[in-house]
Amino acid sequence: MGITQCFEGYCYLWYIWNAGTITFKGSLSTNQTASNYYGVIYNETDGNFTMTDSSRIEDIKIGAYGAVYNAGSFIMDGGVITNTTLNAASNFQQGMAVYNIGTFTMKDGSSITGNSGSNSTVYNTGSYYMEGGEISDNENSNGTASLGTGTFYMKSGTFTMTGGSISGNKTYLLAAVSVLRVALSQSMERMLRLLEIRL
Repeated sequence: MGITQCFEGYCYLWYIWNAGTITFKGSLSTNQTASNYYGVIYNETDGNFTMTDSSRIEDIKIGAYGAVYNAGSFIMDGGVITNTTLNAASNFQQGMAVYNIGTFTMKDGSSITGNSGSNSTVYNTGSYYMEGGEISDNENSNGTASLGTGTFYMKSGTFTMTGGSISGNKTYLLAAVSVLRVALSQSMERMLRLLEIRL
C-alpha cells in the first residue's frame, strides 16, 4: 500500500521511505495514479539507496518528483527504471525517473529507459556522476517554458560524465541536455560537444 502524507493540499505516496541503508535487489511495479501523488521511493538526506543488477522500478504513474526522489546517496549499480509516466501536477521542474538534490551515481549495467511524460527524465540540483550505464529511448512529450524539459535538466548542481551514454531520447522545447546557469565540468563540456549541443 505504501505511505501517504498530505501537506498544504499535496499528497505524497512512498512505497519505500529510507533514512538508513538499503540495497534493492527486487522489483517495484505499481499502476497507482493520482495527479498529486509524488514519487514512490523517498531517500532522505542520511539515506543510502543502491539498486543492483537484478532490480527494476517500472510501471510507475506519478504527478511530480520522479519515481525516485533522492536527497541522500542514490547509486544505480545496475538495475532499470522504465515505463514511468509523469503528468505534471504543478509548476515544478521535475524528473520522470529521478529527481536528485543529493548525490546520484550511475554505473555500468544501469539503465533509465522507456519513460515518458510532461517533463525531464532526470532532474538534478545536486551532484550527478554518470560513470556508466545508459539513458535512452525516453520521451518528453509536453511541457512549458516555465517547467523546462529535456532528457536531463539541471538548474544548479554538478554533472560529471566519465562513461555511459545518452541516446535515442525525444525532447520538447529544450535540448537533450538542458543546463541553466551552471558552471560546466570539463567532462560535461566534452559530452555537450559530442552531442553537438549549443548553449
